[in-house]
Order: sequence, then structure tokens, then C-alpha cells
Amino acid sequence: MGYSAQPSRFDKSIKEDFVNYFGYPELLFLLVGGVIIILPLWKIFSKAGYPGALALGMALPLVNIILLYFLGFSDWPVRKELKALRKPR
Repeated sequence: MGYSAQPSRFDKSIKEDFVNYFGYPELLFLLVGGVIIILPLWKIFSKAGYPGALALGMALPLVNIILLYFLGFSDWPVRKELKALRKPR
């Protein structure tokens, strides 16, 4: 009922809490895993004619599903350019 001299769990900084919960090996694993996934997607988006930075959206929940459908069902700029070049003159 009195004041406790011990710090509460809310007194920690977010960084301390995050690092203590996950630890450095887990954070390194997440970083390496993210790079392994983002690099090929960056290349795929670039080859399709879209900005490669769209691949970063694949790391976000729900955005990744929207981008996947967008990439799968949209008319790629590269394909549009190829159709224009193949038109008879």
C-alpha cells in the first residue's frame, strides 16, 4: 500500500525491453532474413519496370499481400513497352 522503491516494468526504455526480449542473435537473424527476402524482390520489381523500392513494402503485413496481387495482375511497364515496340509500323 505504500510506495515501492523498485522501478516498475514501465520505467525501462523501449530499446532495453526490445533487446532483452529478443536478444542480439535473434535481431541479427531477422535482419539477415529480411535482406535475403528483399534483395530478390527488389530485382523482380525492377525487371518488371516498377521502382525496386516497392520491395520494401513486402516486409509490411497486408501491404505484402496487396503488392503481390498488384505485381501478379497488373500490366507491367516492361510488357507495355514491348507491345509498343512489336506493333507493325
